[in-house]
Amino acid sequence: MADGRKALAMLQPAPQRYFLFRAVAEGMEQGCLNLPALEQRFGLPLAKIWSPLLAQWQRAGLVTQDQGWVTLTLAGQFWQVNLSQLLLNYLKTMLEENNDLAA
Repeated sequence: MADGRKALAMLQPAPQRYFLFRAVAEGMEQGCLNLPALEQRFGLPLAKIWSPLLAQWQRAGLVTQDQGWVTLTLAGQFWQVNLSQLLLNYLKTMLEENNDLAA
């Protein structure tokens, strides 16, 4: 305090997989996800994990998929906040249920 700097009141580490979840949320906000890049960066088979969900969303007209890219349609952009949360919740559930994926 004497040096003119504020003292830290509390500090804690980022939750597990924080950077993965942030990257997914950012991609969804921008309207597309590059699954191969995310898989390489975080070492998880995201395309495999999300396959059933993304296939359903594609049938519903919310996303398109092409060469590893998932892109939100106009309808998907409207529902982006909900889709992002559903995608992250699904990922968390799958990682908790399948420890071999989380390794």
